[in-house]
Amino acid sequence: MTNRQRLEGAELPDLPPTAWAVLGLLSFRGARTGYELKKWADSSLRFFWADGTDDPGPPVLRHPLVLRLWLGHLAAPETLRALVERHLARTRDALAEVRGALRRAEQVPKWAFPRVALAWSERQHLAELALAEAMLADLARMAASGSADGA
Repeated sequence: MTNRQRLEGAELPDLPPTAWAVLGLLSFRGARTGYELKKWADSSLRFFWADGTDDPGPPVLRHPLVLRLWLGHLAAPETLRALVERHLARTRDALAEVRGALRRAEQVPKWAFPRVALAWSERQHLAELALAEAMLADLARMAASGSADGA
C-alpha cells in the first residue's frame, strides 16, 4: 500500500505546518539521517518557509499551497489541481477587492501612500495568479508525462 493510498479518504490530524513539513520529509522513500533531512529541508523547504534565521521568531509557512504541492506525492493529482484552482478563485476574489479599494483610494487626494500600497497589492495578486496558473500547467505536464507519482 502506498502513502497516497493510506491517505486517500483518511481523516487527517490537525497538525501545525511544521509537523506536516517533517512528516513530508519522512514520507519520501529511502533512509536518511537527521543531518541529511536537515540538509534536504534547507535546500528545498527554505524557498517557501521562513525558518527563523532572518527573523528570530518561530518558523512561519510563507505559502501553505506550496507545502501541499511539495507533498504532492501523497495526494491524488486531481486533489492537487483542485487545491490550485481554489487558490486561484480566492486570489481572483482578493484581487477584485484590492482593485475596489484602489478605485476608492483614487478618489481621495490625501491617500497617495495608501494608493502606492494598494497598487503593490494589486501587482502581488496578479503575480500570484500567474504563478498558480503556471503550477496548474506544471501539474498538467506531469500528468501527461506520467511523472505525477512523485516519490
